[in-house]
Amino acid sequence: MKLIRLSSNIPSFHTIDFNQRGITLISAHRRTNSKDKTYNSVGKSLAIFLIHYCLGANATKDFAEKLPGWTFRLDFEMNGHNHFTKRSTEKKNRIIFDGEEISVKAFNKEMGQKVFGLDERDKYLSFRALIARFIRLGKSGYTSF
Repeated sequence: MKLIRLSSNIPSFHTIDFNQRGITLISAHRRTNSKDKTYNSVGKSLAIFLIHYCLGANATKDFAEKLPGWTFRLDFEMNGHNHFTKRSTEKKNRIIFDGEEISVKAFNKEMGQKVFGLDERDKYLSFRALIARFIRLGKSGYTSF
C-alpha cells in the first residue's frame, strides 16, 4: 500500500500529496523552549490521525463536535491499482471505499484480506492491529517501538 493524497471537502484543509518515489517528511520548527510543549501546530499528528480515520480507525466524538460537515479522502495504491476512501465526521460508522458505501467493520475485514491476506482462521489478527505497526499513532508511536 502506497499513500497518494489526503484531502478534504473543506477548502481550508491543506491537501497532502505524498512523495511517490520515497518517503514524505512533514517537519516544523519548535515555537517554544518548553520541554512539556512538544507541539508546533503544523498538523503532523492530525495528518496521521486522519490517515488512520480514513483507513477504518475508531472515530472520536470530537470529530463530529469540532469538525461538523467535514469529509476526508485518502487516495492510495494497493497491488498496482489506485483506490480511495472517503469518511465523514458525521457518519462515523460508514466509509466509502472506491465509491461504495459500506460499514467500517466490513471495510476493515476487506482490507485485512487485501493488504495482509487475512481470513477467518486469523481470528487474533486484524487489519487495524497490523496497519498500526506501519502508521504509528500518538506520542508512543515515535518514542517506543
